[in-house]
Amino acid sequence: MLVKTDMTGRWLRDANQAETPIIVLSPYITGDTVSSLADSPAGANIYTLFNSAVFASNSSSLAAITALVKKGRQVFMVDNLHAKVVTDGSSFVTIGSQNLTSRGHRLNKEVTVHLTGENAIASVDTQIQRWIASSTRITVAMVEEMRRNMAALQEQYKQMQALVNVHNLAFDKRVEQRIRIESANDKLRSSLKRQKKTEMVKHGKVCQPGNYRGTTLKFLSDLTQWGSNRERLDLNKRYLCILADGKLGWARLTGRHLTFIARTMFVESDIFNDLPGLSVRLSFNPRALMQMTEECNLVVEFKSGTTFVSRVPMIFTGKKLIMGEAVRGTAREPKGIRQYAHRSSEVVRWVARNEVEFKRRILQEIMTPFEYVDGDKLFGIRAGSFFGGIGTQCQLRLGTLSGHTYFDVEVSPPI
Repeated sequence: MLVKTDMTGRWLRDANQAETPIIVLSPYITGDTVSSLADSPAGANIYTLFNSAVFASNSSSLAAITALVKKGRQVFMVDNLHAKVVTDGSSFVTIGSQNLTSRGHRLNKEVTVHLTGENAIASVDTQIQRWIASSTRITVAMVEEMRRNMAALQEQYKQMQALVNVHNLAFDKRVEQRIRIESANDKLRSSLKRQKKTEMVKHGKVCQPGNYRGTTLKFLSDLTQWGSNRERLDLNKRYLCILADGKLGWARLTGRHLTFIARTMFVESDIFNDLPGLSVRLSFNPRALMQMTEECNLVVEFKSGTTFVSRVPMIFTGKKLIMGEAVRGTAREPKGIRQYAHRSSEVVRWVARNEVEFKRRILQEIMTPFEYVDGDKLFGIRAGSFFGGIGTQCQLRLGTLSGHTYFDVEVSPPI
C-alpha cells in the first residue's frame, strides 16, 4: 500500500504501463493531468460530474472537458459522483480525496491510497461498475449546449462568491477574536484557582417564579449571611460574579436571589480628572470584546456624548490588569470621529503615560461592590441569559480579590 498527498506522478506512470483501459472517476476536472491520462496507450474512460453548478463555480473546467470530447476521448457523466478513483481493473487501484484538478495537484490537502492487491482491486471494481453502468456519454452537442449560458452564470457566481468571501473574512476574524477572549479567560481561571474561597457553598437553580416575567437564580438560603463569622453582604448591591468558564458580570443581590447581571458598568465621569468631559464604561460584553484585535476579556471605553473616542483592551486576571494598546475611534463610529480626533489622541497619550494609575483605578472599579442609582437598579440581563436556561444548577462560593468579595459560581446544565 502506498499513501501520497499527490498521486499525479504515480497515475501517469501506471497509465503508461497499463495493458487495459484506465478507468478514472473524478467529480471535478481541470488542468493537464486528465488529458495525459486520456492519452494512455491502452486508452481511458473518464467519469465526472456534468452540470451547471460545477462549471459556474469553476470547480470543473468546461474547456478541459470540451477538448477531451472533441478529441474523441471517452468522457461520461455520472450524477452525484463524489468518489475519486483511478484503476486499470487488474494491476492497481487508487482511492482518496484528490480530484484531477490543479488545486488537487498543487494546493489542497489531499490523501490518496494506492493498492495493488487483487482483492482490493476487485472489490473497488465491483462497486464502481454499478455506477458507470448508468453513466451517459458526453457529446459535442452537450458541451456546446452547456457553454451557451455559462458566461452569464459564471459572472453571477463570481458576484455571489465575492459576498461569500466577505462573510468568510468576517467569520474568520470573529473566530480569531473568540480565541483571544478565551485565552484571556484562561489566565483569569488559572489565577482564581490559587485564590482562597469559602468552604460554605450555597446551592441555587435558575427559575421563573410565579408571575415574574423574567428568570432569576434562586438559592435555598439567604445570600447575605455567610458562616460563623457573620459576614454579611449588602442587599441590592452589585458584586462581581465570575463563572467557572471565565464569564464575567456584576450580579444584583436580593436576599435569596441573583436577578439582573450587568456586563457593562458606567463609572463616574470624573474618575480621571485629567480627562474632563469624557464618560467611562467598563465592559465584559462580548460585542465590545469582539471589536478588539488584541487578547482581552475587558474593554475600557471612553466616550464623548454618544461617540466612542477611544477603547483600551485589557486582560483581567483577578488580581491585576494586563493592558493592551489604546485605540482611537474610527470613522464608523456614530456621528463620525473626526470632530473628536483631538480627544481621541489625548486619551491614547494619557493612558500610555499613566498606565499604573489607570490600571489601579479600573481594578478598583471592577472589584468594589456598588449600587446603581435610582432608575438603573434593574440594569443588565436576566439570570437565565447569564447563568443558563431554566433548571440550570449553580454552586456559589465567596472569594476575595484585593480585599473585595466576589461570587465564584460553578454551573451545571439542567438535568
